[in-house]
Amino acid sequence: MSKYFLCLLVLISINLSGQEIVSEFRSPRGQLSKKTDLIVYSKFEDKSNKIFLTITDQRVTSFLLDSSFSFSPNKVSFIPSKLVGLDPLGGYYSNEWVTLLYSKKNKKEFTAFKLNVTDNSVSYSSFKLPKGELFLESFSTGTAYFFVTVKWNSSTLTFYRTNESGEFIENKVDLSRYTFGIKTKPSLFENLRDLSGDVKFSMITYESISGLSQTYIKNKGYYDKGKFYLTLDKDYGKTILVKVNIENWETSFAKFGESTESCSKSSSGSFLYYDNIFISQVCEEHLGISVYDINSGLLVKNYSVQADEEISFRNTPIIQEGGNFFSGDKRELGQTKALVRKILRSKMAIAVNALNSRSALEVTVGSFVEFQRGGMPGASFVPGGTAPSTFGSGSVALPTTYNPTYTSYQSYKVTKSASFKSLLNSTSLDHIKGKIDKNDFDKMEDYFEEDGSTIPNLGIKSSDVLTKTIFYHKGEYYAVFYCKSKESFVIMKP
Repeated sequence: MSKYFLCLLVLISINLSGQEIVSEFRSPRGQLSKKTDLIVYSKFEDKSNKIFLTITDQRVTSFLLDSSFSFSPNKVSFIPSKLVGLDPLGGYYSNEWVTLLYSKKNKKEFTAFKLNVTDNSVSYSSFKLPKGELFLESFSTGTAYFFVTVKWNSSTLTFYRTNESGEFIENKVDLSRYTFGIKTKPSLFENLRDLSGDVKFSMITYESISGLSQTYIKNKGYYDKGKFYLTLDKDYGKTILVKVNIENWETSFAKFGESTESCSKSSSGSFLYYDNIFISQVCEEHLGISVYDINSGLLVKNYSVQADEEISFRNTPIIQEGGNFFSGDKRELGQTKALVRKILRSKMAIAVNALNSRSALEVTVGSFVEFQRGGMPGASFVPGGTAPSTFGSGSVALPTTYNPTYTSYQSYKVTKSASFKSLLNSTSLDHIKGKIDKNDFDKMEDYFEEDGSTIPNLGIKSSDVLTKTIFYHKGEYYAVFYCKSKESFVIMKP
């Protein structure tokens, strides 16, 4: 067997300080670098094998893992020259094929790279967007991959789906019968644009822990159980919700929230959490959170506070982060009105995440300040580019990634914000008093991102981690990283 094939180590399950090593296997460092993209596809029908991929420059190396993430002695490497100069967009694993989607930087041309994990054959197919279409976002259903576009100056969405043969199947959705926003801007396209004329869009996945740097954006997309949801937070405090059934292409349209037209200053944001939409609003001297059932349209829970009152439904202090532009500093804001002022001077953002027990929801509400990739305020952060470091001054290079869970992790704490967290019962949505424990992203950040930190189970420092990713599988988050000193890949739970 070639020395470049992996040698499986004895797998040990350890649990120290709540951490568990699930799998560990050796691999020569080779071309691995901090820009290497690691992928674990764990959601592909009833198959027992997972595909583990490393991507360095234009080399794609695949490994097979079984259902317990143990390594199978199967390693294949490819150098797909057709992908030179392209950026990774996404991918999925269906039947025997792993499909990786790439695009040019302008998001006008797309290439599907297909790898057959049975016979190791590869194939390619390419597609170019028709003139007048603008790329919005992409998402995986677990057995297929879609990217979504909007037609210029229209209310038409187009969904492109890759099939088993690598073809791009097109489905157009005409939403012109719906009225978006104010009467002078009735089309969907016009309402997706911000004041500068740009279209900003954020795709949210429930397989991630969402942070304010993702959710402050006024236009968001969600996918759940055969449905694509589009939300727009621009209609005087109200949130527009469009639902598209990607199996029969039926659509629906609804608005949620109270109008803020009577306010001299206001800001609002929303977060769709499965069948409930959470809408946060600030209006001069008032802050509120309203929760609606998207199926019945009914208001199911409401929390409200005046600016001169204490927030009775918060579980944490109001914390300002990144006050010195991402130097990692934090301080408490003592009064509700200080938070209200900061929200009105920036962007309102709300994020809803399930805690590890799944019996409670962590709701984060606050302000978000947009910033440039280099760390100065003014423009928005784009995951996969250069972003301010979560510790210390300066910036760090974030690799582009196929993995939306890792994209969320990368941007989770990259923020200049003032916010508080509330703990709610996941069923009744009643407020729960008490301390909020660290979620899995917080725990991973403690030992991966903090300068000089150590992963307790291994006794290695964060500087020894060459490349890493976070993935979601059956309700749990896992970390995969390459340890330089051990020349090994390690899969662990936080």
